[in-house]
Amino acid sequence: MNLISSKRKALGYTQAQLALLVGTDQSHISKIENAHIDPATSLALRIAKALGSSVEQLFSYTLDAADSAMGVG
Repeated sequence: MNLISSKRKALGYTQAQLALLVGTDQSHISKIENAHIDPATSLALRIAKALGSSVEQLFSYTLDAADSAMGVG
């Protein structure tokens, strides 16, 4: 889950405007907002900066069974 859409809308940006700010295209922003893909770390950082937020504030991560089995978290 991520809060990009709500933060983007609160700032009055369209997906296309955010995409232009962070150096990607609108369809990529849409896929990230709808949790179809996870952004690369560098893009997540650019999105957070553009939205005046942090990566931690924009994205939540829940451990799953595979993570637990690998000792993550």
